[in-house]
Amino acid sequence: MKQLLNSLPLVLLALLSACASADKKTSTEDPNVGLMNSFVSQERTWAGLQSKRIFLSDQQMELTYSVGGIAGRPTLVLLHGFSGDRNNWNRVAQQLQQDYRLIIPDLPGHGESSLHPRDDYSSAEMASILRDFIDQLGIERYFIAGHSMGGGLAVQWSVFRPQQVQGLILINSAGIYEHNGSAVMAQIERGNNPLLVQKAGDLKRVLDVVTYQPPFIPKRLLGEYEAQQIARAATYQKVMDSLMKTQEHLGASMFHRALAAIPSPSLVVWGREDAIFDVGVTEELLEALRDPTLVTFDRVGHMSLLEAPWRTADAIRQFVEKTRAATGENAL
Repeated sequence: MKQLLNSLPLVLLALLSACASADKKTSTEDPNVGLMNSFVSQERTWAGLQSKRIFLSDQQMELTYSVGGIAGRPTLVLLHGFSGDRNNWNRVAQQLQQDYRLIIPDLPGHGESSLHPRDDYSSAEMASILRDFIDQLGIERYFIAGHSMGGGLAVQWSVFRPQQVQGLILINSAGIYEHNGSAVMAQIERGNNPLLVQKAGDLKRVLDVVTYQPPFIPKRLLGEYEAQQIARAATYQKVMDSLMKTQEHLGASMFHRALAAIPSPSLVVWGREDAIFDVGVTEELLEALRDPTLVTFDRVGHMSLLEAPWRTADAIRQFVEKTRAATGENAL
């Protein structure tokens, strides 16, 4: 019931906003922009976020990203997970916009960013692209947070740019774990990806997997989002294939060594009902990371960003301010 009450106001406001804007269309508007896109656009507005695009000449790619918050405040770079996009962070960003500068990219092959020109979606390649993205924006110091696949990218990023990363935040993070008791990951490793939306009806099944209590979503919104996911299914499978190849080449021991090499403090946030990365893997993270803090949520699955956005934002804020205080920076 609480999940329904949390989502209903946003959905109703989005419906009203979308209906109002539909009456005011001009010839310059994209006729293919549906209700789902109007909804997430409104969410970004509530979160104080603006959409921007940047061209990365070395990769011949464009990335779309959200930027918001307060200029001059500590910067948070927020990375979404597999088959998600920057909008997964909107509700968390809404809680953080008054305290921090927020940079939230669509990862390559996701959202409104370009497809990779060589179909290379390996974690090493994506982390390299994102580092170039941050360099082009001229950001020298920041906290980096990653959800799911974004967490794996944030780990690599922190290893290769330790002088820039003030703190690492892993939320239901992907990783190469020794003891992940997840039936979902076992299926993926066998070549059957239950997180892929390929036909009508698949989205409901995926939501049942990734959330403990699937949120209420009006039928039309659900249908439009499902259509978007189906259209991207082939690209998402390439992303998953690349990630699984990385796992084969590296192994858990190397992943643990990478974690141990990260000098910055870290925050680990997990939903206890995560069906993709079992909460038990947090023990591996806590053992390998140098200075970790763990926060877990009961009755929350893999999508802490959407299932517990207020608690997630609060955990991030407390971690950032604790880290800044420990280094002598002014706290909020």
